Amino acid sequence: LEKMKGEHDPLYGPEKDHCYVFLIDVAGSDEITQQSKKANGFSDRRDATVITICEVTLPEEKSYDPKNFIWKVMTRRLYRNLSADKLEEQVCKEIDRWKPNKIIIDHSGLGAMLSDMLLSKYKKKVLPVDITATNKTKMAWDFLAMVDTGRWIEHKGNDLTLLKSTFVPGRDHYEILK
Repeated sequence: LEKMKGEHDPLYGPEKDHCYVFLIDVAGSDEITQQSKKANGFSDRRDATVITICEVTLPEEKSYDPKNFIWKVMTRRLYRNLSADKLEEQVCKEIDRWKPNKIIIDHSGLGAMLSDMLLSKYKKKVLPVDITATNKTKMAWDFLAMVDTGRWIEHKGNDLTLLKSTFVPGRDHYEILK
């Protein structure tokens, strides 16, 4: 976690002439009852869609290769238990406000509907990613390489100790614990 700590302040709005990329992880509105959640050990946190807004830069001495990009997390947006229409509305507001150069979105499962809508509205900016067991492993290794080489940097004040791996029978996931 120490390797991810940055010295930049969080940013709550875009700055002119910066390259931003949205990373969108989609989860759906929970439709099971609170009682069922408690009985199964589920948490309200599992129904969160998160936009991680990154500024992407390329060090001057490096060649133009995505493996050389530096990803600075500027801020995150968290949406919990929203209907598909409300989620679409909120995500589009952020896209229209920040005007990211690229939108990388989970296109598997519940993410497919939002991903398809964004593709129709924002066309070439959207990169849908079908998440499978095979590419999830590759993505994890690629992310670890980014962290190891100092190319993934969180903003100041982001308490990374709150990120805790939790295991619920039948599911493996990460949650932000507050």
